[in-house]
Amino acid sequence: TRAAAEEMRERFALLCRKSVPPVTFSTFHSFFFRILKYAYGYTAESIVREEEQRQIIREALEKETLEKLLKDTGSVADTLTVYEKLIGLLKNDRIPSEQWMPRVCERPVFLRLYRSYEQRMRQMRKIDFDDMLVYTYELLSQRKDILAAWQNRFRYFLVDEFQDVNRIQYDILRL
Repeated sequence: TRAAAEEMRERFALLCRKSVPPVTFSTFHSFFFRILKYAYGYTAESIVREEEQRQIIREALEKETLEKLLKDTGSVADTLTVYEKLIGLLKNDRIPSEQWMPRVCERPVFLRLYRSYEQRMRQMRKIDFDDMLVYTYELLSQRKDILAAWQNRFRYFLVDEFQDVNRIQYDILRL
């Protein structure tokens, strides 16, 4: 979290006392967004707000007749949360959507929902928090010059609670 990163920065400064070396403290999302900001010119307005994201998912779900999707999840709010998490899981585990086997609905239904969500996000020129990871991974994988620039700028990374990183965070760190 931002609070944890700030607390680490403060503790580090206290330990260093007078001479604080140039160290960056950041969350994954904040750091990766900085990379995307330099590469693509993203701003804070590029990030989808939670209520916008839920509305996009709701619209996609309504195309699929909500009643048939509610049977396993319960309320509309619970259904939105389930699909929001599924989309995030798909992106964070770097699973191609065509290979995804959702447990809450049939694969063709989920693929239509996912594609509708992604298409609407592109139309709005917005990214979600999971896109920050996906786009950073794609950028650094495809653009060796940009990867080299960031590798030269940051020689080492220390990750607090490393056991909690997900697949895409790990893959980006390896780059």
